[in-house]
Amino acid sequence: MIKKIAVVSKQKTSKDLIESIRKFGFEYTDSSPDIVFSLGGDGTYLYSERKFPGIPKILIRDSMICEKCDIESFEENILDKLGKGGYRIKENLKLEAIVKKKGKKDRKFTCTNDFVIRNKKQTRALRFQVEINQKNVNGTLIGDGIVVSTPFGSTGYFHSITGGSFKKGIGVAFNNLTKIIRNTLVNEESKIIVKIVRDDAVFSSDNDPSTIVLTENDTVEIRKSKEVARIVRLTYK
Repeated sequence: MIKKIAVVSKQKTSKDLIESIRKFGFEYTDSSPDIVFSLGGDGTYLYSERKFPGIPKILIRDSMICEKCDIESFEENILDKLGKGGYRIKENLKLEAIVKKKGKKDRKFTCTNDFVIRNKKQTRALRFQVEINQKNVNGTLIGDGIVVSTPFGSTGYFHSITGGSFKKGIGVAFNNLTKIIRNTLVNEESKIIVKIVRDDAVFSSDNDPSTIVLTENDTVEIRKSKEVARIVRLTYK
């Protein structure tokens, strides 16, 4: 049962929205919500998932760019639907990455859209190796890097590289390599290891501004996460 609602937005939450939440018998909260209103665009949703991982989210458009939003603007009928149980929750695959740097503690990250590893300096190509399910992909690769994507995130950076998207599995897109290598779709139980061979790279997760610099022999191990992202869809009869 939904009791507490949080709102994540680029703007300060309006008093009218808070009053509407309370009018329909819900509690407005900034912590431990049962459901989250992501009021903005794609970036707002990704931020809200980092802030409240795994909590169901309703994506409400308040931006020019919100590919995943199916609600154009906030209306009180949304709260009415929630109160009457007129919704379903879809679970989406998330990925986890273990970043391993010599002499430092391993760090774990999760993503809803994608992990990106790319050359730190645009004037220098990155040399790296990729292993998928214990099989090396074409030796040492030279280029701008790699994108590992969920189905949810495949309409973003993965699509800009490959021109396509997918609904199941994990997508591996090679970014501007010196040799032609087919972009790969693997099953969601796969394990992907990226090793830096030469030059520095930058590792990022979704649109998180906190990035990590990778250097020679650093590795990133990517696999399916035990966590999932949950999106609320209103039902209509």
